[in-house]
Amino acid sequence: MCIHKLRYAALTAILFCLCCALAACGKSVTGTYTDPASGFTLELKSGGEATITFMGNSGPCTYKVDGNQVAVTCQGQAGGGVFTIQSDGSLAPPPGAPMPILKKTK
Repeated sequence: MCIHKLRYAALTAILFCLCCALAACGKSVTGTYTDPASGFTLELKSGGEATITFMGNSGPCTYKVDGNQVAVTCQGQAGGGVFTIQSDGSLAPPPGAPMPILKKTK
């Protein structure tokens, strides 16, 4: 009887650790997303800071992640909006935005 309780406790502990590890492995959106053909670059940094670059002109931004959405807010005319995280990790721009899908490069 005691051996069964020990096995059950060990299995429960292993499953608990596995669940915790999987929960901690969520994909991070931090990194650099680009489309070299159009000149767009979006760099998402830790702490919610970001930079958007178009044809060599950069602007400071902030961002927040909510599920598969990344809301980017930029100062001035730099752009921004709500990007959608695609299954391959790329960012789809807001509907109607004049920019292509941005692929993660770093």
